[in-house]
Amino acid sequence: MHRTYMRLGSLLMACAVLLGAFGAHRLKALVDEKSIETYQTGVLYHMVHALAIIIAAHVYRKYNNRRMHAAILLFISGIVCFSGSLYAIVIARVSDFSFPSLFNLITPLGGLLFVAGWIFLFLGIPTEKQNDKLSKESE
Repeated sequence: MHRTYMRLGSLLMACAVLLGAFGAHRLKALVDEKSIETYQTGVLYHMVHALAIIIAAHVYRKYNNRRMHAAILLFISGIVCFSGSLYAIVIARVSDFSFPSLFNLITPLGGLLFVAGWIFLFLGIPTEKQNDKLSKESE
């Protein structure tokens, strides 16, 4: 499973680079500076958490546990909600499409998913005592 997550993290990183390039080259001509900043925030968090997925997948390989699995799923969900909503908000400005105000709640939800992912990553890494116990159990 860790390989699947590493591959997914790599694809998400490639998407972030492509979306960043689109924002830097094409989108600048279409929206104001504030919208560009919003879009770049989405790209930044997308990249950081795609990389976090790759790192968490390596850790998941070593400490195969539910918390590490949850961390990865939370990072993926955070990218979709946080970055995805920021991308959508900016693209909507280009097309003069207005989202319901409820849609703006998706961005902070994505931020909470990121925070939860980092907490689960923290909790998924065993302490030295827990690691020693796990090592003895596997012998």
